Amino acid sequence: MKKALVLICMLAMLTVGADMLFAATGHGLNPYRSADWVRNPSRCAVTDSLDAITYNPAGIVKMADGFYVGLGNIVILKESEHEVGGTTYSADDPSWIIPTVYLAYNQQNWSLFLNFESFDGGGKYEFSNSAGLPLFSAGLAAKGLTANVTNAEVYSSWTQLKLGGAFELNNMVSFSAGIRYIMGKKTADFTGTMAGPSTLSYESETNLTGWGGFVGVNVAPIEGLNLAATWFTKAVVIGETDTTATNSLAGTLADKSEFDQDTIPAQLFLGASYQVMPGLSVSLSYLRTFSSEESYGKGADEEYLFRYQDDEQNLAIGVEYTVMPMLTVSAGLGYAWKGGEERTYQSEFYNPDLDVLIAGLGAKITPMPGLDVTVGLMKAFFMEETSGSGATEVTYNRDAWLISLGASYKAF
Repeated sequence: MKKALVLICMLAMLTVGADMLFAATGHGLNPYRSADWVRNPSRCAVTDSLDAITYNPAGIVKMADGFYVGLGNIVILKESEHEVGGTTYSADDPSWIIPTVYLAYNQQNWSLFLNFESFDGGGKYEFSNSAGLPLFSAGLAAKGLTANVTNAEVYSSWTQLKLGGAFELNNMVSFSAGIRYIMGKKTADFTGTMAGPSTLSYESETNLTGWGGFVGVNVAPIEGLNLAATWFTKAVVIGETDTTATNSLAGTLADKSEFDQDTIPAQLFLGASYQVMPGLSVSLSYLRTFSSEESYGKGADEEYLFRYQDDEQNLAIGVEYTVMPMLTVSAGLGYAWKGGEERTYQSEFYNPDLDVLIAGLGAKITPMPGLDVTVGLMKAFFMEETSGSGATEVTYNRDAWLISLGASYKAF
C-alpha cells in the first residue's frame, strides 16, 4: 500500500505536464478520464471495471472482494487552428501522458477507494508566426501591453485526488460518497516586438488548489439492468498568479504576484446498462456540466463571460461483447454539446470549446486470472465555428486522435 501511494504522488507531480483535449483553460471537465473510456465512451453505469471509481463510484462495490490496483494512460494527437483575415494559425502538440491510477479494497458489502486522474484543462499549445499572432497581441493589449506577439505558448492542467467509499444496502441499491482534492496550473509565455524597436518577454503562471465532493447511487431494479447517478459538487479553488514582463530596452515592465481563484462547476453523471444476452451488453451515458457556475479569475469580467454560456452536455452509447473468456471487444459513439458562444470562442481561441462527435473502439484482454489489459482507439470530429464578421471574422477548427492503454490487477 505504501508503494502504491508513493506511485500516485509521483504521477501527480508528473501530470503537472499532462495535456488535455476538450477544454481550453479548463472547466469543460473532460469526460476522458480512463483508458477504458477510449474504447467505449459510455461508462456511467459500469460496475465490472476499476474506472467505476471515476464514472459510477457506487457501482465499484459490485466487484468481487479483494484489493485492486489499476494504471492507465491516454495519448492524444491533437491540432488546434484558427483563421484570421485569410491567414491560418495552427498548433500541433501531442499529449503523451494523461494517466489514471486506481486503488480499491472491496469487502462484502462495502468498498474503499483512492483515485488520481486528469479531469480538465487545455494542455500545451504553441503558436509561432514571424509576421505576428494578432489574437494573442490583442490579449496582451487588454492587459495594457502593446506588442506584436510572434511566439505564444499556453498551457493548463487540472488533476484531482479522490478518496471515497461505497456501501451496498442490498442486492438492488448501493451508495457512494467522497472528497476531491483539486490541483490546477495555467501558464502563458509570449515573445514579440515592441516600439523602439525592442523585444518583449511575457510570462504568467497560476497555481490553484481546492476541495470538492461527490455522492452517487447505483440501482439494479431487475436482473441485467443497472442504473446509476453521480453528482460532483461545485468547487472554488484559490491560489496565486505570478506575472513578469520585460523589455529589451526598458527592462522590467511588470513583476507581481496576485491572489487568484476559479470556480469549477458542478457535474452530473447518469448511466444505464442492460445485458441483452449472455456476453452482450449495451449502455447509455449522459454527462451535464453546469457551466453557468464557471468562472476564471477573481474579476467580474471573467464571471460574466461564462454566465450566459449554455450547460455542456455529453451523450454516449456503447456496446460490449465477450468473444471468449480472455477477450471482450467494445465500441461506442458520443456527442458533446459544449455550450460555447462567440465570446468564449474569442477568449479561448487557441483551443475553443467546439461541439464534437467521437467514435471509439477497443478490447479488454484477460491473459491470466485477475489481470485485465485494455487498449482503445478513438477519433474526434470537431464542428467548425466562426465569430465576428468581415475583416474581424475568425474561423476555429480542431482535430484529434486518442490512443489508450490500461491494466488492472486483483492482488488478493
